[in-house]
Amino acid sequence: MKRVHQVFRQTDELRRTFKYLVTHYEQLSREQARYKAKIKARLRTLGIIRKDARLFRAAGQTALLDEIESIAVKRMFTQSFAVLNQMLESLAIQSRCFALTSNGRMKAVPLFGFTRLVL
Repeated sequence: MKRVHQVFRQTDELRRTFKYLVTHYEQLSREQARYKAKIKARLRTLGIIRKDARLFRAAGQTALLDEIESIAVKRMFTQSFAVLNQMLESLAIQSRCFALTSNGRMKAVPLFGFTRLVL
């Protein structure tokens, strides 16, 4: 039982950065899902029940804000949608970083300058 085992130590900086980006992307995805649930819960307390994802698009947000009469509540949801849209934009930028070719290598990513990454 007291044998020595080989341990792989990652020295490739690109792969380490890629793993960091994947972790960040997963965290953003979870936060975005939680924030959407929070917005829907706030709407339910006002008696507005939406079961479709149209609420999280620009046209759906505008239609919803037009339904709300209270200026304070409308302002609150405007701010909530601004935060959500920022999260969605950040998630879209991150997802472009993970564009893979059919052979499993990463395409050129202008944001970080990767040219190839073996998975």
